[in-house]
Amino acid sequence: MDLTGASYGFDGKYEPYSVERQDALSILDHALKWQPSPNPLGIFRREERTSELIGNVLASTILPSLAASGVDDDRVRGFLSRVHPFTEPNGTGTDTVPELIVALPALVACNEHFADEVTEIIQKGLISQQRRVVDAALRAVLWFADLPGRGIAAVPKALVQETISICLMRREPGLVFALHRACLFVKAGVVSESDRNRLVSVLDLMRSETDYESWVDEWRDSDVGLIRKYSVRLAMALKDSGMDDGVLDEWLDGVQSDPMPEVRYALGAEEIYRRTGGTGFESAAK
Repeated sequence: MDLTGASYGFDGKYEPYSVERQDALSILDHALKWQPSPNPLGIFRREERTSELIGNVLASTILPSLAASGVDDDRVRGFLSRVHPFTEPNGTGTDTVPELIVALPALVACNEHFADEVTEIIQKGLISQQRRVVDAALRAVLWFADLPGRGIAAVPKALVQETISICLMRREPGLVFALHRACLFVKAGVVSESDRNRLVSVLDLMRSETDYESWVDEWRDSDVGLIRKYSVRLAMALKDSGMDDGVLDEWLDGVQSDPMPEVRYALGAEEIYRRTGGTGFESAAK
């Protein structure tokens, strides 16, 4: 049975597919026994992709199927042992699978006794210098909100703060994902006024840092167009939250003339219409 997309409709909407308890436990046990190749040369990307698929299936389908009946402490400890070394500064264990971090929120829903430990693991993942770890941790942050019956308010405050810190420091890897999460947090009203003021200051710096004429690709892991796209969206979220600063207007006023299509379409037609009263709709759609 292929479970990679079992919990998603054709429209991409998430609706957990239910698996019988014994089958779910068996899949979980087999997934935790999977070992990546000790020699990553040549097949590293394939191994990484397999890890991503395992993490996604556990997060979206297998663990949600076990939420009602729970997962025992021994299985949880076995799960955590596969991600712990990767969250340490020099963690390089060959049997570790950092992509499993994605499934930690769903694991907590099955056994809340480990909530604090899971939050700490994800928090360490967010400050890692390893791209795979940071990407998985930032994806895990959203899974707290995406699980059935949850929402942005379910994301632990420590993880909201750490994600905002990535934006404030313009830290790589993970800046683009962090800007995206920050937009959602601001819209949900879970970012303090002081941090929103600091985000405005960061957007001011990023206006010059992402100037196309002075941009040097080697300086950052992230694509300049994507950084600017999510900076525009963050500016709109901050504006809607009540922040009033010329920096936000500069970002938003420059959308229609930006040479990168991902930036020009960053806001979407409805937001452009709302901001311009309709005057900018036609030019933005060209």
